[in-house]
Amino acid sequence: MPKPIERFAEFVARRAPEIGFNAVVLQREDKSLGFTGSYQQVRRFLRPHRLKRQWSELATVRFESAPGEQAQVDYGQLWVWNGAQLEKVHLFVFTLGFSRRQEASGISCVSS
Repeated sequence: MPKPIERFAEFVARRAPEIGFNAVVLQREDKSLGFTGSYQQVRRFLRPHRLKRQWSELATVRFESAPGEQAQVDYGQLWVWNGAQLEKVHLFVFTLGFSRRQEASGISCVSS
């Protein structure tokens, strides 16, 4: 037999991040939509979502640096259509660590 909260899983997954995973608010909103379960059911349902959010926040800690101290450089190539001709484009991206400003340029085009 499915739990009452399972009918509202999609709504909870979409709404929870918007309200900071607040189980009291979610239970009240679910109840207005026809949810008959308890606050504890909502809280138990949210637990894995909260843990996932906590780990993702830890995994995305920003690296801070002073101006002129650090930058990231990426280089690559891409095939693009230029009219009816396929050309290889070489790309260079330079990202400043302090401001996160990106400078990008196409270095050259080589016809195939």
